[in-house]
Amino acid sequence: MPLSLTRGLNQGTKNLATYGAVAIEQLCTILVVDDHADSALALARLLRLSGREVQTAGNIAEAIKLTDTQHFDLLLCDLTLPDGDGCELIERLLAREGGEPIKAIAVTGHAYPADAARTKAAGFIHHVTKPVDLSELSKFIDDLC
Repeated sequence: MPLSLTRGLNQGTKNLATYGAVAIEQLCTILVVDDHADSALALARLLRLSGREVQTAGNIAEAIKLTDTQHFDLLLCDLTLPDGDGCELIERLLAREGGEPIKAIAVTGHAYPADAARTKAAGFIHHVTKPVDLSELSKFIDDLC
């Protein structure tokens, strides 16, 4: 059975779970989906420096394959992908999850208000345009993880 993007521990590094008297830090796991490898790797590196566990995918097929076998607390996704659209990925994941909300942020060069409206309608929680304002993205991630 595929692992959910929404079920399980949804705690970032700022939250602690306790096991007996020992505090165990829970990592926020993030999937970055972007067909520009340099952008995906740079973002992943920055997220890892802030204590996140990150995987990357370059297209929808890779993202689906990763979510079939791993749990992610958050999805950061470009809109323009070689095998479809980031909104299509969200729709496919929502259908698989039975309509359960998915924590997702669109990270894209599509900056028009209509683009942001389309991502919100598809199920993205936030729409961040490239070049990314890292303080804005960090705030959104902290709020969601």
